[in-house]
Amino acid sequence: MNFSDGTTVMTADGEKVGTVDELVIDPRSQDVTHIIVEKGFLFSEDRVIPVESLRQADEETVVLRKETQDFEEFPMYEQTYFVTYDYDGLSPQWGNWAGSPLFYYPPVGARPYSFYTGYPNADAGVVEREGKSVPHQSVIVDEGTKVVTTDSEHAGDVEETFTDENGNMTHILISKGLIFSTERLIPVDWVTQMDDDTVKLNVDSDVVEDLPEYDS
Repeated sequence: MNFSDGTTVMTADGEKVGTVDELVIDPRSQDVTHIIVEKGFLFSEDRVIPVESLRQADEETVVLRKETQDFEEFPMYEQTYFVTYDYDGLSPQWGNWAGSPLFYYPPVGARPYSFYTGYPNADAGVVEREGKSVPHQSVIVDEGTKVVTTDSEHAGDVEETFTDENGNMTHILISKGLIFSTERLIPVDWVTQMDDDTVKLNVDSDVVEDLPEYDS
């Protein structure tokens, strides 16, 4: 696949539904997971399309696997849920991308989300505590626990945890660390391991630093 900003997006039955506007990357793997399709003549809202739903793509046209009547099944693009990330390491298959890509960042109250399915998922993953995989609701995160990124930076300390209506932990709020001076909200999917002293993330310090400041 090799396309760029503004490439025409067509459904499987030949209808134009919009143009490619943004790329979405997984900040953990740096892989492109979705494209944002800017609204066209048939639809009034931008949509988030997983790359698995692209049948083919080149510099002129992106063709989806779904037909026109099924296009609205894709989730609408809500800017609040995404953060611009200044990353220039995209694979050549994505062409000469002009702008910075995005990564998905659900705020408190947003539905749990899995990068690997591309759609809301009530059980988006597990983390490890003391060598055992446990569900989110079984994880205990103590206030003051040190939070460390993949590049061994001290991102901050745990201040508070957030859960959904079912008691499943969705985010941890971390205080200022060595790389920034304000609070940041971390999705629990970015946590890979916890012990009595440390919460380990599977993203680097640049990703954490690019998160918006938490506004309570």
